[in-house]
Amino acid sequence: MIEDNSERFKIRAELSGMTERSWRILVYFDFIIYLARIRPDFSPPMRGIDAPVGATVVATVHTGLEIGTAKALAEKGRKVSVIRWFNARNSPRRAAFKLPESIEAIEADANSLIHARRSLAEGRTLLADCDYPLPDNPRSAESVRVISNAIFELAKRSGAKLCFVLPYIDKHGLIAFKSETVPLPLRPGVEYRKLFVEFLTRSGMDWIAWRF
Repeated sequence: MIEDNSERFKIRAELSGMTERSWRILVYFDFIIYLARIRPDFSPPMRGIDAPVGATVVATVHTGLEIGTAKALAEKGRKVSVIRWFNARNSPRRAAFKLPESIEAIEADANSLIHARRSLAEGRTLLADCDYPLPDNPRSAESVRVISNAIFELAKRSGAKLCFVLPYIDKHGLIAFKSETVPLPLRPGVEYRKLFVEFLTRSGMDWIAWRF
């Protein structure tokens, strides 16, 4: 329905200052929140996700679909920790996704990497958004985002596996995932955030200017 009425739905994105390439996810969230209100049993449908078992750093970026990534990992039997992106504004989305109580939220503060290291030591899967906007970059402008190196260094120093994931909405309206697992061992001299950006570009995020 969204695809068949794309020109009308794009207006919703324009009013929110979203880019041409972002409107589908924005409209998608409008729909799932509405459906969750009228059908309490509703949960957004998603495909499975490929990720290693055991202590793993899963690197992703802010798309609004991170909630689905966390749930998909938990449904694969992973013990999941998330460096917190939960906030009050996202509460309708959390309610719609019906996140399992087993997902651990790590506060994004000065101690977050300490808690993340503990989580990996327990054999958990750690999900983290690695991007952040430039302070002077308005949302309506051509998107420019910075990739932090902290999570990639954590993976190296902890001996954890490293996996790149990008969630998206497929043509059937399902949340799907593009993923790549980095070969082990992780090497000290390699800057894995550059490999992550190459993955994002190959996976359809080539419209964002990534910075380091």
